[in-house]
Amino acid sequence: MAWVDQSFDAVRVSVLANTASIPAGQGAGSRQGPFAHWDRGSNWIWCSVNYASGTYELVRAKPMGIYETLPGSKGTLSPFAQTDSHRVTLEVIDNTARCRIATLDGVLLADTGPIIDSNPTISGVSGFLTEVERTAYLLPLQGSFADLSSYVP
Repeated sequence: MAWVDQSFDAVRVSVLANTASIPAGQGAGSRQGPFAHWDRGSNWIWCSVNYASGTYELVRAKPMGIYETLPGSKGTLSPFAQTDSHRVTLEVIDNTARCRIATLDGVLLADTGPIIDSNPTISGVSGFLTEVERTAYLLPLQGSFADLSSYVP
């Protein structure tokens, strides 16, 4: 986890995710992406790109380690390779979140559209998070990023 040490209400978090491949060029098997409204405790919202399965989703983290996918936010990236880098942007305004995923040359691969978070954290820190994917738990945890920025949209 890495973050911008400033609290934001309305925020756009942008990051270049998965910038390095694991040994032998296999690509990553973790979930990576920007997060927002972290209360420095157990609450945040995350645009997770799953490099094991080629999927994405908006995830709400809550106390006690509970993760919930926000309804209507999950999809599949196509084309996709575990070695690809992506420009991932998460925008959170009030109780609405939106995630966009693009190639390095700007081709939009996915857009969740506006998704309502029924239990939002309204303000907090934003940054980049990598976690082990449950179905690929034997792969090394690897997350790599560049160009992390948070700003008011």
